[in-house]
Amino acid sequence: MNLHVDWGAAHNAPLSFSGGALCASIASGVGALTWSQSPRIRPTERSTPINHNKNMKIFSFLQKLLFPWRCLRCGKFDEILCPICREKIEFLEFRYWCLFHKGQQLNAYSFFEYQEASFLVQRLIKLLKYQSMEGILESLEKILLSRKMIFRRDWGFNRPIYYLPVPLHRRRYCERGFNQSLLLAKIFQKIWPGEIVEDLLVRNEYTIAQASLNRENRLDNLQGKFKLQAASLRKLDKDALFIIVDDVITTGSTMFSLIELLKTVEIKNYLAMSLARD
Repeated sequence: MNLHVDWGAAHNAPLSFSGGALCASIASGVGALTWSQSPRIRPTERSTPINHNKNMKIFSFLQKLLFPWRCLRCGKFDEILCPICREKIEFLEFRYWCLFHKGQQLNAYSFFEYQEASFLVQRLIKLLKYQSMEGILESLEKILLSRKMIFRRDWGFNRPIYYLPVPLHRRRYCERGFNQSLLLAKIFQKIWPGEIVEDLLVRNEYTIAQASLNRENRLDNLQGKFKLQAASLRKLDKDALFIIVDDVITTGSTMFSLIELLKTVEIKNYLAMSLARD
């Protein structure tokens, strides 16, 4: 069954929703009400980001009330992935790997293959990236923390850790209301304790989404689009390990762009970390 919803003149166009998407629409209504009070301001031009935590709680309540989760794999109610199906997701056998670009090497650590056989990882990441549903985060956390000791055996540290979530441009952040890389960094932090630093790296230009570009154009799309804030750096230990966090690593273009900035301030210990690699 489809439900047609018209948010009014502020959007200038009706939207259509079906099934579980209705809840996300209701939850995002907090932001929509603000837009409708000022018809001249379009959603992508909002100066104030959505209160993600508040909206997530609203969404979670409405979703559980109206559309209880069904397992993505077996269809059982109440969880995004039931305990049995969580065991079906295949972790990468070799999680530590290397990226190469124009003679440069970057060490990386990823938990899953994006195109793994069950396609569950791909579906989870898309739901996280574009809807940030609380149930997705809970499932990912359960999956990763259940193997925490295995990951620690893969990789031990003898220095402090800083997690650097890949930054979103303010406009993109306002569109989504959250940064999925930050949400993932909070999970990774529970495996290898460290400090999350959000203000060291900044995206200073709005760019076309990387997922919409081919491999050849991705690096050009990011050239000069990030900057490093010296004021934030002064508070940090340069000898620590700086881990750049993203949801998926494909060509590594984002990672190499950010690593180049770290090199300019003589940071020598860095690593790319992602939920999946493609």
